[in-house]
Amino acid sequence: MPDQSVHMFITSPPYFGMRDYKVPPCVWGGDLDCDHVWGPEIPAMYVSNWDSLIWNDGRPADASMGWKNKVKNSKQATCGAFCQKCNAWKGSLGQEPEIILYVKHSLMLYTELHRVLRNDGTFWLNIGDSYAGARSAGNMVFGNPAMARPCREKTKIPAKRIPAGLQSGDMCFIPHRTALALQGFTVISGDELWQLADWLKHASQMKNWAAVEWVESLLRGWAFTSQAVSTAGWRVRATIVWNKSNPLPESAASRPTRDFEFVFLLAKSNKPQFWTHSEDIKGTRQKPKPDYHWIHRETGEIVCEQPAGDPQQIKKEWKRFNCWNGHEYYFDMYAIKEPQKEVSLKRAFSNNHLEIRKDQGQNTYALSSQAQAETLAKLRHAIKTGGDTRRNKRSTWIVPTHSYKEAHFATFPVELITPMILAGTPFNVCSKCGAPWARVTKKEYEYLGPEEHEHDNTFPPQVHLGWYPTCDCDAKPSRAIVGDPFMGAGTVAVTATMLGRDYTGGEIGENYIAMTNRRLTGITLPLPIEKQ
Repeated sequence: MPDQSVHMFITSPPYFGMRDYKVPPCVWGGDLDCDHVWGPEIPAMYVSNWDSLIWNDGRPADASMGWKNKVKNSKQATCGAFCQKCNAWKGSLGQEPEIILYVKHSLMLYTELHRVLRNDGTFWLNIGDSYAGARSAGNMVFGNPAMARPCREKTKIPAKRIPAGLQSGDMCFIPHRTALALQGFTVISGDELWQLADWLKHASQMKNWAAVEWVESLLRGWAFTSQAVSTAGWRVRATIVWNKSNPLPESAASRPTRDFEFVFLLAKSNKPQFWTHSEDIKGTRQKPKPDYHWIHRETGEIVCEQPAGDPQQIKKEWKRFNCWNGHEYYFDMYAIKEPQKEVSLKRAFSNNHLEIRKDQGQNTYALSSQAQAETLAKLRHAIKTGGDTRRNKRSTWIVPTHSYKEAHFATFPVELITPMILAGTPFNVCSKCGAPWARVTKKEYEYLGPEEHEHDNTFPPQVHLGWYPTCDCDAKPSRAIVGDPFMGAGTVAVTATMLGRDYTGGEIGENYIAMTNRRLTGITLPLPIEKQ
């Protein structure tokens, strides 16, 4: 795909050690010119036990048989195989025998997404966690035995199914390891570092330079994550908790049932990519000169030139602000704001500053005589003027899962994808350069009388003015592009189409491609732009 051609990516890769999606294996790493000689198939090391669950909600014992059979048929049966010559690995993402190999392969994909994503775009990554297995793999040696034998025979370290540093039943922290890798860190256990030190010491004493080179290659392989990220430059901007109100039941009786997954919001740039103006004018891709305005702290009056008078007195009476705002990436918080909760209003107006009364079943808000005007400015003005009292969207999203009649375990809920697309893409982009149109909002100041201005009234509600280009192309608008490299059942494509965006993606499972095409047939028209 062309560089910087996609406005945002949303995806959920295959989880580590969880599922076999019956897709053709791929070759990862190694030498591209190698005539591969594949070793034996590695037995599965992390096996889901979801087919052992028993419903505990009063349903008959055989009620879960359909789900059990579905899970059983998708269980991972192999961890692929290594080339005996170049140490390449053949298998499907998520079936790797080691966590670090899974993270490494994931970063290879995310580095390519970094190339295709626009500099002002975002990447939303959903990852689930796994638990360490409980059984050992004995003394099996995977990969090229000649590379590991000199050190392995000396230290007698067997290959294990449980990752180094973890114990049976431990959480693997796959999302956290991936997020750290995206920032340039590699998670290595102390035991592994000690083993490498012992191997290196023994190899040096024996002057076994082949073993020394093997240790070096292993260390460089671990450092691949840092090297790849330093080139790609991902920024982890937020961690979103997807709280599932209807999680899958689990058979474990020694821990709480998991009801959440992580979604990471990533961006490419740490420098402004475009600037928007608070007035009714279009934005720009070139850094503009400051356009300072001054607002009176009591009356809300706005002037374009600095008021005359004593500088210290001016600072007390007036507040200066720049009408130009720089944006490192496109993110429309206005589109996904959520209503204030009653408990939040009560907390904001502590000590009975705000009285919440019931009037024919509806909540009404009244300021009590004890109100401290300095702490009430924001919501007080919004309530008085009938302005926008919504709050910024929080990082815990309560979204139930939805079943899909066609068998697929990783179907995204549309309700989870919708706010991502609304926040990450505009309705229109430039058809020539692809620059997003930006939503322009203005803070409405309204004089409420002298009795209402005994405080610093600088928190007016935002008012939507419209959408304006952020480039100077003067070209017609076109649709933003939303991508998903693991399309699966195609929920990202379906949601993007419903919201009036174009989509692109990748999927190697022919049955899933057909599934996506069926879902895209006959979907509803996009929402009107004024509702976004």
